[in-house]
Amino acid sequence: MTTSMGAASLPQAGDTPDELLLAAARALLHAKKTGRNRVVLAVPTELATADGSAADPTTTPTA
Repeated sequence: MTTSMGAASLPQAGDTPDELLLAAARALLHAKKTGRNRVVLAVPTELATADGSAADPTTTPTA
């Protein structure tokens, strides 16, 4: 049995329940894509990439 988990926290991942659920769902998808049996914490939206993975936190996000 494999277990993957996505988590999101206020206010980093969103301000509304819908934003938090979406961030957690993206984190879960990323956990499943990167090997399962993982826990992935959602990153702030300005650091997230289109596929839901985290961008390099040492770089400045671009529009």
